Parts: sequence; structure tokens; C-alpha cells
Amino acid sequence: AKKRLDVAYRQVPVRYTKPYPGVHDLLRRLQSKGIALGVYSNKGQDLVETVLSICFPDIDFCFEAGWHGKYEPKPSAQAVHAFCEKTGLAMADILYVGDSDVDFKTARNANADYRILTWGSRSKEMLLASGVDENLLIAKIEEIEGLF
Repeated sequence: AKKRLDVAYRQVPVRYTKPYPGVHDLLRRLQSKGIALGVYSNKGQDLVETVLSICFPDIDFCFEAGWHGKYEPKPSAQAVHAFCEKTGLAMADILYVGDSDVDFKTARNANADYRILTWGSRSKEMLLASGVDENLLIAKIEEIEGLF
């Protein structure tokens, strides 16, 4: 079943994949402030690049990492360190934003400041049960911009 899903997803990668409301506008504003933006996904590298080019054609991501053999998959912090190396930023200067317990573990493994969205792929209850600090959960997209 997973193989059929992967084949279907590759044929039409954005059929059901859409940016959450407000995300595109937030990324535009962050980009206009000169903030380096990166993506780290456990989807294949080719899918990451395709989805980003279709959903965010005007956003210049300086780092796009998918699962393709170059970096270990999340929750490894390998790609987070590579982002810092590429941008010249210290780990203390980045904010890792995700929507799952795997993202929480990735940020923790990188020793990065993080926020986890409660309206993504996991419920608030699931995130709390996985150990995410309630104070680091984000319920509204507007809360993220205030962190920069």
C-alpha cells in the first residue's frame, strides 16, 4: 500500500498538498526581512523540490533537504547542522519550526530553539504526550512572526 501511495504522490505531488493558510504570506514577510529559510523533510528530495517550486514559487529557500541519501532522515540533526553551515548561522540563531513529534526530536537532537505547530500533522494532545513543552506549541501562524 505504501508503494502505491508513493507512486501516486509522485505522479500528482500537490493534489492534496497545499500550504496551510497564512504560511505563504508569513514566508514572504520573513524573506523580505532577510531571514534564511530552509526545509527539512523525510519525503524524497525530488518531491520536496517539486512541492516547494509549485506551492512557493516566489520563496527563495536557501536549503531544501529531503530524504535522498545526503542526510540522515529526521530525527537526525544532520541536515539542521548542514543548514547552519550553509548559512553561517550558529545553532543558537535559528528557530526550527515543525508539526510533529519527529520534528520535536529533531530540534532537540540539534539543540536548536524550536516551536511545534498544533494544527499540523499531530494533535496538541499527541504532541504533549511525546514530550513537547506546552509553552513551545504554536496554535496560530501569527505567533511565529513575533519570534523574529
